[in-house]
Amino acid sequence: MASTFAWLRRIALVAVSVQCSIAESGLESDAGTPNDVAIDAGPADDAAMDVATSGDAQGDVAPDVPSGPCTLSKPFGPPQNLGMGVNSSENDTTPSLTPDELTIFFARGTGSSDSALYYTTRPTFVSPFGPATEITTISNGSTIDYTPFVVGTFSALYFASIRGGNSNAHLYKATGDGVHPFAWTGITQLGISMDDNVYDRGPAWCGASNELWFESTRGVSSFNLFVSTNGTMTPVSVPGVDDTNDEISPTLSADGLTLFYGEASKTSGPYTMMTTTRASLSTTKFDAGAAVTELDTAGPDNLPGWLSGDGCRMYFASDRTGGSGGLDIWVATRPL
Repeated sequence: MASTFAWLRRIALVAVSVQCSIAESGLESDAGTPNDVAIDAGPADDAAMDVATSGDAQGDVAPDVPSGPCTLSKPFGPPQNLGMGVNSSENDTTPSLTPDELTIFFARGTGSSDSALYYTTRPTFVSPFGPATEITTISNGSTIDYTPFVVGTFSALYFASIRGGNSNAHLYKATGDGVHPFAWTGITQLGISMDDNVYDRGPAWCGASNELWFESTRGVSSFNLFVSTNGTMTPVSVPGVDDTNDEISPTLSADGLTLFYGEASKTSGPYTMMTTTRASLSTTKFDAGAAVTELDTAGPDNLPGWLSGDGCRMYFASDRTGGSGGLDIWVATRPL
């Protein structure tokens, strides 16, 4: 597992995901910011309409269908690999899903200089995902793209990217048509992410608190978590979580009160999945984090990615045994 951890570390040093309320009323709060830089996007890739939804069932494991509300106080059950439609021999990371959990977005790559955004779909919750398709309206061969986060049903896609002559990753937003998972236009660099001396990654919109969360090296020598009200106000670090370790992959509950994230030493060791809570949406201060022990097996990296709106399913990346190679995307479900 050390080789995968080293790959993650190289991305951090040489170059996201939050599931909050997906109410789109607060979605465009960062639009039109004077400092935003528009980047031309190509036409929608109509060929991507042909994405198969049946997939190659061999190796695919569909998550169990919840027969009722889960018990949020219970630990997550055994993780299930999302299978060959999503996972490959490369590193497949940072999952983000639509509210119905029928479309998944993620990043795929072999190293710090090779990463692109992909998506795939399934016809029903119990079906395997079909073969993944690269989002060519965003990842065009001349960019390095990471950590997608979809808002609503294809209304907007936040992501991190190295493009436009930048040497480090910055935060971007693309506008969707609300119908197609590949039709992204109006790619814009966020005004809060203009400093090329720092590395911003893992953007995630939290509608419950009207906040944009992300991981950044700003002001510190490691990755810490930051939050920007409306996605336009000056980002601040997250008290209670901000320390001398790397903290990445912020993932929040629908009410915005519970936070999951990955934590690792700056120099060695795998990423551990952590969780913490805050008293209300009026504060960014969280309690001290604790490991999500049922998902944190010894040795592999375990990074949260997306939590279902009911809090019952955690989609996350891990290089644990039983995958397709490198980091794979898994799902774990809380019991009734």
